[in-house]
Amino acid sequence: MALIKVQHTWMEWLDGNASMVRVVSFDLTRYQRVIVDGVKTEYLPINRGVPQGTVLGPILFSIMINDIRPVQASNLIVKFADDINLGIKATDDSDASYMETNNIINWAETNRMKLNYKKTWETVIRGKITRPLPAPLPMIVRKSWLKILGATFQENPSMWEMHLDELMSKACS
Repeated sequence: MALIKVQHTWMEWLDGNASMVRVVSFDLTRYQRVIVDGVKTEYLPINRGVPQGTVLGPILFSIMINDIRPVQASNLIVKFADDINLGIKATDDSDASYMETNNIINWAETNRMKLNYKKTWETVIRGKITRPLPAPLPMIVRKSWLKILGATFQENPSMWEMHLDELMSKACS
């Protein structure tokens, strides 16, 4: 359902007044500490996780990130299990990418979570326009494609070759 929602929303924006859609896929890392009798340890990274495929892991993560909201209601944040994807509608007049990205960065700091910039990426989805891409977001690597919930989205929304190639590769193995 989440895949249908993002794809439909992005295409609706591109069919409307959006010149492009900036999509940022965030990866979060959590730190914790222990407090016993008023003695506090340093914050340390959690190097163990809930095993993939469990029911409890995605539910707990969803509860932790439930309060993330876009700054502008017209933009889209999709949270599914441990994925956070931000879709930002960019028109010729406005691009809220920096504001929306800073919102997520500030939220992570406030909630003692750390963004893993090695696994946080941006792509710009655009239709048939040929205008130059906007400058990349600070500290976030831009890719020509993103894998979201198992589906590979490319800059050109009508291109599905990478996704289909991966499906065929998995089917053949």
